[in-house]
Amino acid sequence: MRNRNPNNSRRNKGSGPPKKSGGRPFSKRPKNSRTSESSRDNETQDEGKSRRRGNDFKRGKPERKEFKRRTESSDRGSGTSSFRKKGSGPQNSRRIDKRGQAPNKGKSKIGAKPRQMVASSWSAKGEAVYNTPDGKRTLIWSGIPFEKAIVQITHAGQHQNFGYVKSVLDPSPKRVEPKCKRYDRCGGCPFMHLSDEGQDEAKLQLFARTMADAEAERIDARQQVVELQQNPEPSVAEAPSFGNFEWPSSVIRVGTDSGYRMVSKLVAGRAKHGALRLGARNRNGDIVPIPDCVVTDPDLNTVGKRIAHLLDVLKIFPYTPSNRSGVRYAVLRKSRATKEILVTLVVTQRTGFIEELAERIYNLPFAIKGVLIHLNSEKGNAIFDRDDKGRIRTSTLVGRREITETVGGFQYTLGSGDFFQVNIGVAERIQQDVLEISTEYGDYPMIDLYCGVGLFTLPLAKRHGWAMGIELVDGAIKRAKQSAATQNIYAEFVSGDVFEQLDAVERKIHTTSPFIVVDPSRSGLADGVASSLDEMNPAAILYISCHPKSLARDLLDFIDMGWTIETVKLYDMFPNTVHMETLVLLKPPTGRVLQKRASIPKRHKLRRRLKSPVSTDISDSTPE
Repeated sequence: MRNRNPNNSRRNKGSGPPKKSGGRPFSKRPKNSRTSESSRDNETQDEGKSRRRGNDFKRGKPERKEFKRRTESSDRGSGTSSFRKKGSGPQNSRRIDKRGQAPNKGKSKIGAKPRQMVASSWSAKGEAVYNTPDGKRTLIWSGIPFEKAIVQITHAGQHQNFGYVKSVLDPSPKRVEPKCKRYDRCGGCPFMHLSDEGQDEAKLQLFARTMADAEAERIDARQQVVELQQNPEPSVAEAPSFGNFEWPSSVIRVGTDSGYRMVSKLVAGRAKHGALRLGARNRNGDIVPIPDCVVTDPDLNTVGKRIAHLLDVLKIFPYTPSNRSGVRYAVLRKSRATKEILVTLVVTQRTGFIEELAERIYNLPFAIKGVLIHLNSEKGNAIFDRDDKGRIRTSTLVGRREITETVGGFQYTLGSGDFFQVNIGVAERIQQDVLEISTEYGDYPMIDLYCGVGLFTLPLAKRHGWAMGIELVDGAIKRAKQSAATQNIYAEFVSGDVFEQLDAVERKIHTTSPFIVVDPSRSGLADGVASSLDEMNPAAILYISCHPKSLARDLLDFIDMGWTIETVKLYDMFPNTVHMETLVLLKPPTGRVLQKRASIPKRHKLRRRLKSPVSTDISDSTPE
């Protein structure tokens, strides 16, 4: 039967988009339309429901067209439009899976056909790597080398692809079920799908490969220098090498891999649908709530959930470029010994809402000893904004500024921004190994560089009668002095850049050969520090590192100066992740004459510094 309604006819050329009373266009009927008045009334009543539901047809009613500009890529041949209404159509019928996806890299391949792959190695971030014959690699989230699996490609880049394991055809004996429900969404524990044996094996492989890559890069760089010089000196022609040194075959584990983190750093933000979120930033840049993080202390998880609830109740919004008064981060630190908790709110400005939030956090039924505020208005994702001297300025909102931690029988006073190991059990084991190694060098002065609050300085001073620590952050030095005075330990601490303060060390120890402990940040030793340490004629250097790449660079520098590697130990400081802690003992070149100390340095200078002990109630204006 012929359709007598002109609005439903494609041959009708006279229809146009007149505006309704509300200003929104809708389908126009020609003047000669035979549609009854009752039909028009029903259409007006159903128009709102039809628009909300996103349907182009409502009970046989005529089509409502969306008058938006069409592009040249419209599907004219197929009779379908390239424009689709939000929430309708097959484009939104499938839930997008972002596991293994890297942000803003290459062309999206979501929906591509899964492929069978067998990975061959590990990436530096913990993905399994599958190499194609053309040299392009695929990073597989939750994959395991030499395991046959079906991989879903989620993102294709110019040089590498990203994907995740959809199913396993031949499971590896090292595969286990991840303990965390948000293992895929968070992405912070890439090795959680491995057994303890599998994690140790993966970390040993990553460490050995990092050393080999650094050695190869140094040889290539030295070769380029040789090619530019016609008659190079022998010292220039020979590149430093690790030789046949055998790297560790095991990783030292202490305690459990759950609830070991005594620090929780939560970022504030919003979900795509607008809800407040307080959690961790995943690999795609999204904020994932982690209310029950497996590796974080349970009390810190509970306090984090309470803070998120208080932010919602008080209507305190997260920081955005348009809302600069919001909360950026919440940093929680807990003492394993005393169970005390210190909370630091990172915001851009201090307001009455933030002060009320601090009061409510302080009154939570936990051992929260203080709530501090740190102002950070800088762009980027850095939690703390350090000044030129590396200090983190904080102010007390309520309670105390510090808590006390105990490691190896020594008490340490910790502030909100002080560097301290998050895994206390492993830190205690490293402390014991440092003391054991130092026993052989008891006749030499003890120097601890990058000492923080004195994790190694205090036990070294207690064991050998005196030690000296150098740290850039003066707030950490103040608390280290306080800890030494409280426990009657003869230790000196100097605040300043390590490279600049080495002269002060030489003036203190004169011509004696020191036993030096270095525990730098991930960037390793600063330029010139390695050569300056060599000039001090140390009896030995004990290098503690959290980043194998910077460690390899610095070790090659020492080898180039004639030093040799005596001992290497690996510690699983961060279970379920790719990170590890390394301890390396370096011996000086053969033939050097070492000078022992004649006596312990005089103590009267230290007494003058300790006449006025550092007060635990530091004023809000005191920089840290």
